[in-house]
Amino acid sequence: MWNTSSDNGAKITSYTVEIVDKKDSSWLLPLRCEEQFTSVKTSCQVPIGKLLEAPYNLIEGDLVQAQVYATNSIGRSRSSEVNTSGYKIEEIRPSMDAPELVSRNK
Repeated sequence: MWNTSSDNGAKITSYTVEIVDKKDSSWLLPLRCEEQFTSVKTSCQVPIGKLLEAPYNLIEGDLVQAQVYATNSIGRSRSSEVNTSGYKIEEIRPSMDAPELVSRNK
C-alpha cells in the first residue's frame, strides 16, 4: 500500500511497481497497474503466477523490496521511497468453509 501523490490536475492513468529481489539486490522488470481508477488507488494486487514465472522467477517465500510511481498525461511522478523492510511473496488463498455432513435418515 502507498500514499497517493498530487496528480497536478490530470487523472492518474496507471501505477508502476518496481521490485528488487532481496537475495541478490537485482531490480526486476516493472509491473504496471492499469486498472480503471474510479477512486484514489493506494494498492495494487499482482497475480502471484506472474511473479513465479519468467522473467521474474521468484518463489513463494522470497522477500522483495518495492517502490511505486504514478503516470498521467503530464508524465511520470518521482518514485516513492523503497520499502526496505520487504514484502514476502505469497499467494493469498481464499478461506474455505468446512464441508457439512448431512445425515440421510429414512
